[in-house]
Amino acid sequence: MEIFHGAHRHDAYVAWRDSHPDGFILHSNDYPTNTKLMLHRTSCFNMTGPPASGDIWTNYPKWCSSNRDDLLAFARKELSAVAAQCAHCQS
Repeated sequence: MEIFHGAHRHDAYVAWRDSHPDGFILHSNDYPTNTKLMLHRTSCFNMTGPPASGDIWTNYPKWCSSNRDDLLAFARKELSAVAAQCAHCQS
């Protein structure tokens, strides 16, 4: 699993996302509490194109993995949260 957060991690996040077309992204909408988590596929339009929150994708944390179940388990165990699944990409 890779973690991308902060302006200095934007390029690394984009490179990971683009090189893992079958991967998954766990996105936090409420950092630092991380209680509003959404699971996306790397190909989801919510995770590609221009970032909604400015010039970079990593204003909010992104946990990335090729394994969906690992991300869901991480959310439960480490963040004490249940990740919602994106309705657009059906992660």
